[in-house]
Amino acid sequence: MKKALGILAFVLVCELAGIIGSFFTAPSVPGWYAGLAKPPFNPPGWVFAPVWTILYAMMGLSAYLVYEKGPRRSEVRKALAVFAGQLLLNTLWSIVFFGAHMILGAAAVIILLWGMILASIWLFSG
Repeated sequence: MKKALGILAFVLVCELAGIIGSFFTAPSVPGWYAGLAKPPFNPPGWVFAPVWTILYAMMGLSAYLVYEKGPRRSEVRKALAVFAGQLLLNTLWSIVFFGAHMILGAAAVIILLWGMILASIWLFSG
């Protein structure tokens, strides 16, 4: 039961990041985002919500599995801190791109986000 609650807590924190991002995303999709030129391989709009919901759940599960290795271990704390940073950047991207309509600003955020994701992968694999 304790393990299930731990997993649930981590998943909910990650899903909360998605929910916060969606407050900025949803209002911009029908107007601003719909008017942007997009490549032919851009998925249809209905795909994003279920895919991101699953991704955030898997991110939460991954973070919990790292946490379970020992929250007092310095490498675990470091991995989770980097993970938290990438989660914040993930949310920030939605705010900058969809909320502020700043495409170049969002590009800068996503470059930082990719770096944090790669660092998270590296630290989570250790």
